[in-house]
Amino acid sequence: MTAVIAAAGAGLEARRWPRKALTVAAAFACALLIPNAMLVGGGSYDDHTVFAYIGWLMHRGFAPYRDVWDHKGPLLYYLNWLGWAITPHSTVGIGILQAAVYLIAFAVLIRILAGTFGRLAVLLSLLFGVGFLARAGEGGNMVETWAVGAIALCHYIVFDASRRKPELWHFALITSSFVSCFWIRPNLCALPGIALLSLLVVVQLEIGYKSALRLLGFCTLVALVETGLVLYPIWRTGTEHDMWSAYFTYNADYTRVVNWKLRMYAILQLKGMIKVLPLAYAAVLGWFLLLRNVLKRAAPSIPISFVYAAFVTLSFPVEVLAYIISGRPYYHYWAPLAPTMTILSAVAFYSLFERVKLWKMPVRVAIAALIAAAVLYQARMYILVLRLDAPHDSEIRIARYVDGVTTSRDRILPVGDVVPSVAIALRARRLPASPYIFQLPMIHHANPQSSIQRASFIASVRRNLPAVIVSTPGIVG
Repeated sequence: MTAVIAAAGAGLEARRWPRKALTVAAAFACALLIPNAMLVGGGSYDDHTVFAYIGWLMHRGFAPYRDVWDHKGPLLYYLNWLGWAITPHSTVGIGILQAAVYLIAFAVLIRILAGTFGRLAVLLSLLFGVGFLARAGEGGNMVETWAVGAIALCHYIVFDASRRKPELWHFALITSSFVSCFWIRPNLCALPGIALLSLLVVVQLEIGYKSALRLLGFCTLVALVETGLVLYPIWRTGTEHDMWSAYFTYNADYTRVVNWKLRMYAILQLKGMIKVLPLAYAAVLGWFLLLRNVLKRAAPSIPISFVYAAFVTLSFPVEVLAYIISGRPYYHYWAPLAPTMTILSAVAFYSLFERVKLWKMPVRVAIAALIAAAVLYQARMYILVLRLDAPHDSEIRIARYVDGVTTSRDRILPVGDVVPSVAIALRARRLPASPYIFQLPMIHHANPQSSIQRASFIASVRRNLPAVIVSTPGIVG
């Protein structure tokens, strides 16, 4: 009898391995299909070149916020520093880390989808997820693309915990995801925060408030430990004040000056995303289907638990509001929505295909043709994105010129538009003459320290006379 049970268990385990291998292979395919500029040595003019340049400078003793100024979270710069540590002579290491984040995101999404929805619904939702990140990711190494893995992981944790009793590791991972998102960009905490609150409410209802309070204390401890690890390098370099001034004060002012009309205009960017990604309409439909089932206190037509359905229903609008808080209409702000919208699109496709079984053949053919047209249209958008992410010839030529007329000890001064001049400095591998590698903050009306920064900029240029000034068209070029 024991031998029979052991043989049955071995057979079950043998069947699991192909499924796991297929999940990993599918996740790899999805991750590699998303344009990743750093993986091919750098892309077009975009913020990712600024972050890569800061990571490169950190290996040469530059401290973020003080020696090279930017206003993003410290964890973003650590990731770029780590990428350069992996491949010291190229940005490929950064691209590998970004691809790993995408891999984690799609691996956990596939774990949710594959065991819940039909194969065709899973395939179409993954196609949409890849297309969404291809457009919103803008070549990768953007602030928001680094949070996609943590947000997808929170989805899986709530999904897993909703099917059984929440465990300690669920809370540890959600808290870690929350803290990681906070130290990349605070508004990315929306979904991890809702995930944490959802599990605490489940524990309070099923076990009691004392258990929920103990778990909250545990989460607080995890958050403090991870925050300490993130801030330790800042403390070592003595840049606490510089970090606070850039990451909190400047960003608060940057957000404060934008009125709600501009924030509503930012939503139009999401509408623009949907226009080039017709499959996104399925995600919106999926949200309404989930909302209807949650309001009925059950999800009879959708094979997911009530807790997870309520979590996704609540998180989607909260995420949208969180991502428009800065009021800037940039596509990459929507990248963290990819996991949620992928799940919602799967809900819609599953519900549609369940109903299609009852419809006549002409209707089935029409729906199949409509979906095929949407997939082909999205493929056209994907090709256009690949062209946009290609490096500019002028950038490469100027970088070669700078490399030819300067030495590695010379300083150069990037001036002009926010990114092109920095991209040239990165390709030329030259140190900046000033901490302000882009000058927009010094003339920004929302920056109360602009006059101090202008004085610091002039003083640093006098102290580190640049061998070359790389001036590109722009507001301050």
